[in-house]
Amino acid sequence: MKKILTVTTSIRPKGNGEALLSLCKKYISGCENYIIKNINLRDYDIKDCTGCMKCAINKDFCKTRDDLGKLLDEILSCDVLFIATPTYFLNVPAKIKAINGRLLYAHNMFDAKNRKPAGVLITSGRQGWEGFTVQSMSVMLLSLGFYVKDVLQTYAQGPSEVLLSSNIEEKVKIFTEK
Repeated sequence: MKKILTVTTSIRPKGNGEALLSLCKKYISGCENYIIKNINLRDYDIKDCTGCMKCAINKDFCKTRDDLGKLLDEILSCDVLFIATPTYFLNVPAKIKAINGRLLYAHNMFDAKNRKPAGVLITSGRQGWEGFTVQSMSVMLLSLGFYVKDVLQTYAQGPSEVLLSSNIEEKVKIFTEK
């Protein structure tokens, strides 16, 4: 049985990412031979990189004691990843930045020919405020052995406000079919 993992990176409960992933699950729930698991980064304690360089020198996993190893076990065990993130001040949330800062050891671990697909759902407050969100998410996903199959960019500010966007159900349906 293959595993589809959905991850939301927002600290806001019932935010736009969770709303978008709920729509995704509606369209992927009929996939045969797949189980779907959902996780939220707000449930994980992720610390910042200390700059010790032990991961680079020893070519080993980061030794900082937190939930990064548990989180990466979940992410690396899936076959398909859907990850939703808000744009906070033209970039990803702090936990994604912290994860990216700690992936130096992983950068060359994965064979580019065997990457797994990831779909990225991004919500920005308004057009023109997307900033570096796609690039930051791509860094993380490529470092973890995924390729970005598609990106769905949406615009909303309030909790679950993205559901009020015109044609959002159709956009998510097309996104999940890719």
